[in-house]
Amino acid sequence: MNSLAANESFRARLLKDMKRVIDLLSDPDCEVIRRIAVDYNLIEVNEGHCWSVLERRFLSNAIAAEKVGLMSPRAFSHYDPSKVPQPKYIQQVLENSLTEDAIGLFCEDFLRLLNFNQKKHKDRVPCLVGEPDSGKTSLFYPILGQIHHSNVATLTKQKVFNKAMISNNTEVIFINKATSSRLNDDDWKILTQGGYKACDVKYKTAKSFFNQCPMFMTVQQKLQFKEEDQQAMDQRLRYYYFKSLPSPKKKAVQ
Repeated sequence: MNSLAANESFRARLLKDMKRVIDLLSDPDCEVIRRIAVDYNLIEVNEGHCWSVLERRFLSNAIAAEKVGLMSPRAFSHYDPSKVPQPKYIQQVLENSLTEDAIGLFCEDFLRLLNFNQKKHKDRVPCLVGEPDSGKTSLFYPILGQIHHSNVATLTKQKVFNKAMISNNTEVIFINKATSSRLNDDDWKILTQGGYKACDVKYKTAKSFFNQCPMFMTVQQKLQFKEEDQQAMDQRLRYYYFKSLPSPKKKAVQ
């Protein structure tokens, strides 16, 4: 609206009613101008193709002609869909630490991080345990290439997880170098199991939400909780154990 206010044709009319117009158009139920809908199943790549998260393959003409301009893929990535994939650094990190079966299971958990708002109640959260320079944190960076950082919820060091930061736009929860002391045990269980939750809002009534965000964690040592809570947490996490790489590559993150 601020950009449109520079238009000579209707500047005078818009400026005096700008706040009312913004309030009107920002209402979720406003149908004056149809909003662009985001298809979180699609990631656009070169030549107009789209990667389908659900089908796990490239599609041509993934968006019907009549929906062009009304429907948008969730992201765009410069990628040639015809080339043979070369995972390179990801392959080196996984093969350095995991068995073949564990690699297959991890890849499944990894791809599920792109399943927007589809985490089922008590689905296990991948938790990467490992020494420094094992590449465990770098494994998450491809996800940041497809999801804007503003839509990634994380955990601060102030021992308080602000559940209010999980909104309808949150696509994934990423907790790096987690420790069991960062949250109390009840909050850990609430966060990792997902489902219906309520979070406190300062000076307001508690706000409820349904947390179905996929989640990814890294830790240096297996998380230790109170004896009565350990089993419950172990049932919510799927541990992968990593060891240091013989020759870490700093450019791997790029």
